[in-house]
Amino acid sequence: MRAEPHQTLNSCKGVIRCSDLKGMTKDEIVDGLCSQGVTDCFHITVKSDNNNTDRRKTNTFILTFNTDTAPAHINVGHLRIKVDRYIPNPLRCFNAKSLAIVSDCVEMRQSAITVAENNAAKCINRSGPHGTSSRECPVWLREKEVQRVKAEKNISFLQARQIATQQ
Repeated sequence: MRAEPHQTLNSCKGVIRCSDLKGMTKDEIVDGLCSQGVTDCFHITVKSDNNNTDRRKTNTFILTFNTDTAPAHINVGHLRIKVDRYIPNPLRCFNAKSLAIVSDCVEMRQSAITVAENNAAKCINRSGPHGTSSRECPVWLREKEVQRVKAEKNISFLQARQIATQQ
């Protein structure tokens, strides 16, 4: 039997904003920041204004660190860059041709079919007249709060859900 480090428990993510890194590749960024514990980098992109298929690079990066907590700052060249806490969006299911919170997926598939047939903007989570991908959906907001508590307290998803539902 061989012991290996856990992929997610022995690492964490943080968000930085630095326009000086926009022109660099992922490998260049990771190589340049590896001495500060960076093991991976994801460059955030957004849809281009004039074309839905083109993506435009932003100055925002999600860094993975080989520690259980992210540092408060990192050095990029001569710049000291603040590292913000990374709070992921809730997972969503795309199986029903609609966006449902994964935990509610199985029970909601029939509703998704009905919504698709009626072609109406209805929430698959039965929480209002908004679209299924709306960030105003109370179910989405509750799941986002669970993710925030999990990230801030560095606890399990189950513990975070218990705390978030008590608030």
